[in-house]
Amino acid sequence: MNEKIEDLTIAIVSYNSYSTIVDCMDAFIKERPSQFLIVDNNSPDNSSEKLRARYPGVKVITSPNNIGYGRAANLAAKHTTTRYLFLVNPDLKLTKEATITLLEGMLNTTPRPSIMAPAVRPEDHLNRGIENRRWLIGAALLMDLDALESVGLFDEKIFLFSEETDLCYRATKHGHRLALDTDIYIQHLLGQSSTPDPKVDELKNWHFAWSHMYFYQKHGLAEGKKNPHRIKALYFIKWITATSPEKRLRYKSRLKGTSAYLRGQKAFNENDTPYWP
Repeated sequence: MNEKIEDLTIAIVSYNSYSTIVDCMDAFIKERPSQFLIVDNNSPDNSSEKLRARYPGVKVITSPNNIGYGRAANLAAKHTTTRYLFLVNPDLKLTKEATITLLEGMLNTTPRPSIMAPAVRPEDHLNRGIENRRWLIGAALLMDLDALESVGLFDEKIFLFSEETDLCYRATKHGHRLALDTDIYIQHLLGQSSTPDPKVDELKNWHFAWSHMYFYQKHGLAEGKKNPHRIKALYFIKWITATSPEKRLRYKSRLKGTSAYLRGQKAFNENDTPYWP
């Protein structure tokens, strides 16, 4: 096989993620630093500087502001010289062995998937080999950039959430194969991509709701249970009946995000900074 791990770039989008990256994939990065590329979304905790100091062989790109996951992933792709891009969350327990096995699986599968993922949830670790999927979890996506050139990568109108849903939807509509390797499990430490912050949690929940509304409307799916007004009413009920401060904040923020979308609010301001609720 001519195409080996050298034909792969591993990209990480970071936001206050220095400690998480060190905890999850330090050994792998130090072993193969030239294959890693990190886009840091202007982290206020100086993650960019700390990452450069710890990994001098890794290309670290610092965005001028927090441009969101999709735009940062697209920026990583623009700086990628290999055909294959493995986009991973900072809170994955990534190993070289799992990465090589995933790449070999993609290259040896016919027809070759344009996007393939490992299992990042225990319930997906089925040990049934490579299976077709219509949607893949965005925490770890191995992408054939040549194959996806006609489709494009992530929609840059989205700041956060639903980016991979939109990409998978477009790819399958264009006839691309998506696959999950159920034999490979990479542990995903959910919620640890960045340092906890109530304001960031509010931002995430606002954009969670906004992005779902945008996706449904974009693809003509905003009907029935996906009707924005119906979802808005549901978030209102969940907000006023929530039994904990965390849930009240979550559903209040999602209610605001849905309402803002219906008013025509965009995910980004005119100066390309994300909308903060």
